[in-house]
Amino acid sequence: MKKILIIGAGGLAREFTSWFSGLYNIVGYLSDNDKEHLQYKLPGTWYNSDVTPSSIGTDLAVVAISAPLVKAKFYRELCKVGFKFPSFIHPSSIVSESATMHEGVVVSPNCVISPNVTINKLAYINFCCGIGHDVIVGKYTQINPGVELLHPFTSVTITV
Repeated sequence: MKKILIIGAGGLAREFTSWFSGLYNIVGYLSDNDKEHLQYKLPGTWYNSDVTPSSIGTDLAVVAISAPLVKAKFYRELCKVGFKFPSFIHPSSIVSESATMHEGVVVSPNCVISPNVTINKLAYINFCCGIGHDVIVGKYTQINPGVELLHPFTSVTITV
């Protein structure tokens, strides 16, 4: 299994852990709140700063924080030290071959991503969402559980 660092330790990070821990080896969490790491007995190590790929044994990371500006900040800082942000698509989800997934996208369980959808970097699609044909999801967007998006929807992109 590939090793991964989770950015955040709140509810979204715990959901990501629940959905993807059988698919990835979670080395730890980067967060300013060690209480959540301890309270919820999250796997791996708690990190609060100065993390590099060589210090934790992986360059793969996922941002599991819903606030767009915070996501963007972590993304910029961690890219500078060499982290990469692959996309994560839960095996129970259906993604059209013509959909475009940019860097760091998360598609949680039981989602349907239709033809010609574009999901921009670090967008997080939570469980049981449907995204209809030709929808554009902006970078750093958080889509909460059960949301259905239909064309001509385009989410707002945060400029950072």
